[in-house]
Amino acid sequence: MTATAQVVDGDIVISEATGRPVLIRDTVKLRQDVRQAIDESGLEQLIGRVTNQYALRGLVASRLSAIFLELARIQQNVQFSERTLAEQYAGLSRIDVFPKTLPGSSTLDPTSISFRVSVVSRRGEPLEIADTLSVGT
Repeated sequence: MTATAQVVDGDIVISEATGRPVLIRDTVKLRQDVRQAIDESGLEQLIGRVTNQYALRGLVASRLSAIFLELARIQQNVQFSERTLAEQYAGLSRIDVFPKTLPGSSTLDPTSISFRVSVVSRRGEPLEIADTLSVGT
């Protein structure tokens, strides 16, 4: 079984009781690994560069698929035998990418896009991650 320090908003979470990093395992660790893979992908760099929302949605979905293929490859090569089934990425079950509208209007916001991905651990547990990407984030 592997464990890693819990990270929230880029900061390691420290236990108030022990003064040490909070360690996470299993599905919680997989969720953090997925989130980290998305955050480190540079996906937000597409926002604002591609003005056609349909093309942008396709590019974001394609990039998300590639991110998960890379995550699977990394997991196969790094501590695979030590990971629990709940920590192992098994597959991508759904990707939804949708445009955001400007506040109080039906006009599409060219500076942001939202996505929701559903993945499954090798133990069969589903995980869903949703986020909005914006220019400059």
